[in-house]
Amino acid sequence: IAVERQIDTGATTMLITQSTAEKLLSSGEADAGPDATYTMADGRTANARQVIIHEVRIGSHVLDNVIAGVGPDNAVTLLPKK
Repeated sequence: IAVERQIDTGATTMLITQSTAEKLLSSGEADAGPDATYTMADGRTANARQVIIHEVRIGSHVLDNVIAGVGPDNAVTLLPKK
């Protein structure tokens, strides 16, 4: 599925919405991953589930088995700058 992402130069993990995660899981494009604790820029921590996306394409670049945190549907989705 094609989804727009915001690039966050301080992020270390991709964040996707619950709806996107469900679409990827139901289509077989991702597998459920372990839950994780994330530390936000302001120091807060939050628990979130993760998915492992089989393939992420950014232009002509392809990444395999990308771990992404799952946030609520109203969350800003992020792509870390690495």
